[in-house]
Amino acid sequence: MDDPAAALLRDGRIVALGEEERFIRVKHGVISYAQDTFTTNEEMSPFVDVDVRFFPRESIRFCLRVGGLKWSDLDVVCLAFDVPAILRERTRYARGFPGLTLAALRHRFRAFRDYVRRLTDLCHSEGIRLVFVRHHLAHTAGALFSSEMRRAMVLTMDGMGEFDSARLSTFNGSELETLRSSPLPHSLGRVYSSTTSHLGFRSNREEEKVMALAGYGSPRYLERFRRLVRPTNEGFRIEPSAFWNRECNMGFARPSTLAARLGVPPRPPPVSPLDPPYPDLAASLQEILFEISSHLCRILFDQSGYHDLCLAGGVALNCENNGRLVTQTDMVRDLWVQPQAGDAGTALGAAYWVHFEETGARPEPMRHAYYGRGYSDAEIESLLRKWKLPYEPTSDVAGVAAEEIANGRIVGWFQGASEAGPRALGARSLLALPGSRRQAQRMNDNVKHRERWRPFSPSLCDEDRKHFLLPDLYVPFMTVALPVRSGARSSLRGVTHVTGTTRAQTVRKEANPEYHRLLRRLARSTGTSAVLNTSFNVAGEPIVDHPREAVLDFFSTGIDVLAIGHFVLRKDSSSRSR
Repeated sequence: MDDPAAALLRDGRIVALGEEERFIRVKHGVISYAQDTFTTNEEMSPFVDVDVRFFPRESIRFCLRVGGLKWSDLDVVCLAFDVPAILRERTRYARGFPGLTLAALRHRFRAFRDYVRRLTDLCHSEGIRLVFVRHHLAHTAGALFSSEMRRAMVLTMDGMGEFDSARLSTFNGSELETLRSSPLPHSLGRVYSSTTSHLGFRSNREEEKVMALAGYGSPRYLERFRRLVRPTNEGFRIEPSAFWNRECNMGFARPSTLAARLGVPPRPPPVSPLDPPYPDLAASLQEILFEISSHLCRILFDQSGYHDLCLAGGVALNCENNGRLVTQTDMVRDLWVQPQAGDAGTALGAAYWVHFEETGARPEPMRHAYYGRGYSDAEIESLLRKWKLPYEPTSDVAGVAAEEIANGRIVGWFQGASEAGPRALGARSLLALPGSRRQAQRMNDNVKHRERWRPFSPSLCDEDRKHFLLPDLYVPFMTVALPVRSGARSSLRGVTHVTGTTRAQTVRKEANPEYHRLLRRLARSTGTSAVLNTSFNVAGEPIVDHPREAVLDFFSTGIDVLAIGHFVLRKDSSSRSR
């Protein structure tokens, strides 16, 4: 499981959320820790004996520090993957991966045994109860309980859990019922990631590029995908040999057959993704994803009659598909997708589930996403002084930033605690005018260093959303792409995709007062309470999380102004050293 993370829940309330990539500065947090890299301070000495690839060591440290706790203070530790179940049911697990070599299976079982032993010893030595939560149950609980929906359909879809890749559940206000699950090797996540690799991108890393590329094509290969992925009364089935192969890097011996089955060769690096037939292949993939996921929603709706839908799992990060579920079907009226829809969100989901199961009380929802690291003005100014940087203090950072944006400058915005999930939500953001394609091009070429054909997204005041979006939907986490109203197209020109949709964030004052103030001040200057908002990072990096990372990106890219805490840095002579 990628994206290792930790969550701390106290009496059902969220204390902190940590994502390992933000601490170790490796995107998706997938590295192998060496034992000699562990320190042995008092709080974390139990972790000296843990040497596992996906262990969220730094995230746990952060959560304990925020909570004022030591490891031994914890009552329950939850892991969002039921490893003991896999070890108990090895034959069932192996059936989920036909074609996996025996050597790969043996290696995996050895790793699972070692993981369980180490984690069990670690918890038992301090008298902490250890609970393994099924992966898709954690996804389900994370999607449902992060929302405030009273009755809902819950659909989770990803590459793989212990034995399945999707779960269909309903919640009636007091009980969660699982209606269906899709057994491995049948996996929509695997279909998408395998085709991502075929299109010349990195699987499990660059699926968002495929989603964007699809907007430039037509689904000419849909019938060929339908031969490989088909709906059933129970859910769906795929042709495993087409998608589980050597390209997975998981120990499969068989070569990929996608070129023969789809009639499209793999895209070699010198060929542009925009060259035919690759946009059409991406559009066809996007269409089969919509067909199957809307079919799963139909099963849920027919069983429950509910119109509210919660989504989670890596597939739920496909904001274009999410938007189509709410705009192009008659089942879904309201949609909730948590900011950590991928595997990072299972840390909170597992804690949510254990709290609900043991107390019967619904835990605290996510009314915002700002549960990460934050820094005081004193800490920020100390860094600026140490590095002898010119800066200006301000009591109105939102007003200053809004003025700079209105004047056509790109602003780095580093404020408060960092947001959870892969989308910048007004805590670690790069901001610019949303109605200017030139500004979007500058952001791509001079700051983000990414492909020009990839779209940007806006943040806008939630109270004004009806002027921008169809339908009028609360979408606080940039996880749903919705059509832009015709009257708003000029003001959102730089953040509207070729499909006519935009992946907006609607900002409520109570969720992020300073960011909301910036949007209101921007409206005074430009007439539009919206801003181009993209993650504060350059291509290949995690989102900046520490002031030093923000400052380094500011000076190494084309960012014009940095608003960090109550200080402003500019790349001109108007700033003076303090």
